[in-house]
Amino acid sequence: MTMKKLIATLILTWIFLVTSSCKKAGIKVEGVLIDSGRAFIPKPGHHLEVRLYPKDSSAPLIEAQCTNDGHFEAHASPGKYRITIRYIHRDRDTFKGKYSNESSLIQREIVKGGDKLIIDLGNPDNTNASLP
Repeated sequence: MTMKKLIATLILTWIFLVTSSCKKAGIKVEGVLIDSGRAFIPKPGHHLEVRLYPKDSSAPLIEAQCTNDGHFEAHASPGKYRITIRYIHRDRDTFKGKYSNESSLIQREIVKGGDKLIIDLGNPDNTNASLP
C-alpha cells in the first residue's frame, strides 16, 4: 500500500468514526409545558431548562433543547424518567426550586412511538394532560 492510499484510508476511517459517534442516542422525545391547561410561553428575558433523569441512576441525565414557546425536545432511551424544570430570569429560578432536582415529582415513561409529553405545571402529576 502506498503512502497516499494509507493516508486516504486513515482519513476516511477517522471521518467515519467521528460522524458515527455524533449520532444522537435513543428516540426523539418531544414535549410541551402548559399551565393549568393554558400554553406556557416564557416571558421575554426568561428561558426554560428541562432535564430528564432516568430512574436507572447509572444512566446519565438528559438535557432537553427548549424553545421560546414552551416546547422541548431530547433524545432518550425508553424508560421511566423524573423531569426537572427551571424557569430562569437573571440567573435565578423563578419557580424557586419547585421542580428542581431535589423537589420535582414529575415522572413520565418514554416509549418508542409514544405521544408528546405534556406537562401541566398547574397539575404536574396529571399524565393525561392535553394541549389547549
